[in-house]
Amino acid sequence: MTTIYKVRAGKTLTASDPLHVSRFYSPERLHRAKMQDRQDLILYLGQLHSSAMAHCLFRGRPRNFCEVEMRLMSLRDWVHDYRVALDHFFDVKKTGFNFGDGQHEVSVLVPKNLGFDTMLASASCELSYLPPERPDVGVVSKVYIQQHNAVAIRQLLADESRADLSAAAEWLLSQPEVNFTFIRSGKLQQRDTSVWPVAAIETWPARLRELLFGQGIDIESAYTQYLVSTLSRSADERHLALLYPDLLRSVSDKQQWRHELCTLLGLAPTDANIGIVKKICMSLANGSRISPGILSGGGGFSVTAEIIIQSTQDLSEANLDRIGSRLRHISTQYSNAKRAVCISHHGHHPSRRNQKAVFASYFEWERVARYAIWEAVGRHGLMVHDGIDGIPAEFLADIPAMIEKIGLKVTT
Repeated sequence: MTTIYKVRAGKTLTASDPLHVSRFYSPERLHRAKMQDRQDLILYLGQLHSSAMAHCLFRGRPRNFCEVEMRLMSLRDWVHDYRVALDHFFDVKKTGFNFGDGQHEVSVLVPKNLGFDTMLASASCELSYLPPERPDVGVVSKVYIQQHNAVAIRQLLADESRADLSAAAEWLLSQPEVNFTFIRSGKLQQRDTSVWPVAAIETWPARLRELLFGQGIDIESAYTQYLVSTLSRSADERHLALLYPDLLRSVSDKQQWRHELCTLLGLAPTDANIGIVKKICMSLANGSRISPGILSGGGGFSVTAEIIIQSTQDLSEANLDRIGSRLRHISTQYSNAKRAVCISHHGHHPSRRNQKAVFASYFEWERVARYAIWEAVGRHGLMVHDGIDGIPAEFLADIPAMIEKIGLKVTT
């Protein structure tokens, strides 16, 4: 989704410029500051339009298939009559909504076919990022900017058509170090989001964050580690190994275990294929159903089955039966572990409704684990949901010592 960040034009446009504010809004009875906001919005939308069109042309895609996702209320927060400028550059293909409680959808826009002069004027404008007012509350965390990656960062933004992030990224590149402010977020208030100097920095693409801030540390198989650590309070490891062998191995012998699943699927253990295995394991942990019957198309929709069918070349009944049987065994372990946590940790009957408390307690555990990593790395880095990004090199040098210190399995 396109992120809206306020910017300021680096120069004053002449009235003859195709993007001058007077061509969009009547200057009568309007405050100068309001007109400046409108001018900045016009230039911002112009750059988004130019970037989207260039991306379409480069990939040889028709303009109507070049969709831009955007939260329109972010534009309204900037300029109340934003539609005048928006409708000049984009058609609103689908209007989003926000009913609260996680029920929301962003709007989908399609760039209009404007003249070359307008596109050239948009692409040539220099826009500077305007940080919001610094808040008085929140957790402050320091990051160091990898300024030597500036060329790679600009290229990535161009390749991914992320003109919406360019001004903020350039502002960050001008700072050797930044103290980010994070506050609680999410329905359960167990996640953290940045509010200054760049809001929601944790939602930026992972590759971009790594180029900007450096490597991070993730909690290893976070949900599985939570289940295992919670169950270990009431059962010894030998008992857990009998009931949940795959869950324990996915944490203690992760690499070999994932390689075995690659072999099961008929895939070489490359990074891309291990990524497929990670998606499958995540879907199983989230309760996606799988069995030989489901894989053969007789058991209804399944996210896990869809991933397997798209990834596995051998779709013979015998092979699907073998894969379905093995993954059903893993799925059953996740289901049983979740039920056991519901009983032992929460003291509730494991009904579907009561099991929702397991995920709530997982998010609490995850937040405690995230802050344990943050403390271990000298309160540096960006808060992401399952770890910390942008860790200084000296803390990455000895991960085993950190694991022993915090009692968590982590990985870079």
